[in-house]
Amino acid sequence: MKDFLEKLRTDAWRTSNSRYDAARRLKRRDLLATFSISMFSALTVAIAFFQKLYGPGPSTWLDNYLTAFTVCLGICILVISLIEWGVSNGVRSAALYRNAEELNSFQRELSQKLVEFESKGILSIGEINTAREKYEQIKKSCEHNHSPIDDWHVRAVRRHSPEFCDTNKRPTMHWIEAERIRVAWTISTISYFGILWLIVVGLSILPFYLS
Repeated sequence: MKDFLEKLRTDAWRTSNSRYDAARRLKRRDLLATFSISMFSALTVAIAFFQKLYGPGPSTWLDNYLTAFTVCLGICILVISLIEWGVSNGVRSAALYRNAEELNSFQRELSQKLVEFESKGILSIGEINTAREKYEQIKKSCEHNHSPIDDWHVRAVRRHSPEFCDTNKRPTMHWIEAERIRVAWTISTISYFGILWLIVVGLSILPFYLS
């Protein structure tokens, strides 16, 4: 029974950390989406202002290029807005964070039970069942779940924790694999925003090379 309770505590600890990481990842993505939409909107206004006051005459290649570029920026703004509205990363992040807090509190509760067991040596089947049911209930209370990359990130960041070490107290995950996972987790936060920014920056400086 003690082994089962320790495993349940480890599962709660691992799940809570995975959902903390998922909440941070989604929060960063939400902030990056807001920043990108704001900057793309400002750039659209700036190009239209420049084109009106300082741009070349109508129907020139640069005037047509700036017009097409402005339309592309508008499409980017629309696409990002629709995608981020659909996935609701801000809402998911808040829900996962609240659930992680509940799981973390439950994990501390199990740690206390284990201490009591060490001192008294008494642990009933009813307490075990109650703890297991509570863990399942807390997990199911959140309609969103973390991604596998979040769980891998927990293992990578905490690879020296006893939970992720072998019997010789050596990490089961090599540091190269851990660094690869960290990079993949960071890139998953940036996702397509980085590609869009590279395209926008490239199209912004293109006229200087063509002129």
